[in-house]
Amino acid sequence: MNNNQWFIFGDVTSNGFIGLLSAWLCALWFDVGDSMLAAMLLGMFVPMLLSMPFALIFGRYFGALEIMLPMMLTSMLAGMVSAMLATMSLITGYQIIFIGIVCGFGVLGVVSLINFKEKVI
Repeated sequence: MNNNQWFIFGDVTSNGFIGLLSAWLCALWFDVGDSMLAAMLLGMFVPMLLSMPFALIFGRYFGALEIMLPMMLTSMLAGMVSAMLATMSLITGYQIIFIGIVCGFGVLGVVSLINFKEKVI
C-alpha cells in the first residue's frame, strides 16, 4: 500500500471515529430543556479533551500533527452540534451517526483544501 493512501485512510478513520464518539457522548450527556449555552460550551470543550488521547494513539501510526488538528476540530464541531440538538429535541441514533460522520468528513475536506491551496501557491 502506498504511504499516501495509508495516511488518507488514517485521516478518514480517525475523523470518522472521533466524530461519532463526540456526537454520541454529547447527545447522551444533554437532555431536552437544558441550557443551550452550556451545551454549546461544554459540547466543544469536553470532546476536545476527549480527542487528545485518541489523537496520540492514531498519531503514532498516521502522523501526529496531521491527525491532531482535524480530530480536535471534528470533536469540537460534532460535540457542539449534537449537544445543542439534544437540548432542542430528542435525537436518534441515526442523527448521531450522521452528525458525527458529516462533521468528520467536512472538517477533513476543509483541512485538505487548505493544504492543497498551500501546496499550489
